[in-house]
Amino acid sequence: KRILVEKAKLPLAVTYDFGEGEQKKVGKYRLYMTRNNTKSKYYNRGPMAWTFEGSNDNATWTSLDSKSGITWAAYNASSNPYKEYAIGNEASYRYYRITFTSSNDGSFLELNQLEYFPGTARRGCSGRIRH
Repeated sequence: KRILVEKAKLPLAVTYDFGEGEQKKVGKYRLYMTRNNTKSKYYNRGPMAWTFEGSNDNATWTSLDSKSGITWAAYNASSNPYKEYAIGNEASYRYYRITFTSSNDGSFLELNQLEYFPGTARRGCSGRIRH
């Protein structure tokens, strides 16, 4: 699901719910700025700062990762259209939330895809969730 929001409306929290009785351990996440390896003239709209959290009740949150000062380069054949972050999460949560607090652009924040992975393997991860 593509996110495009005016920078003035930040912070923006995006929450994923695995569902009642479902708890998953997320060990890695990816943020995609471009769609399916296509060029984007708006790569500077990528998120610059955010926090990533987990919860089992959607009220009390545990901080799992935090980033700031992140920049995005224009996509080319030798670069990835995403940024990937492994985290030291040992707990399982029903809810995961990423809260974007800043973008590189003066007007907008844009993100084309967010994926969660259960472990740290780079390819062939089962249980990949996109939204």
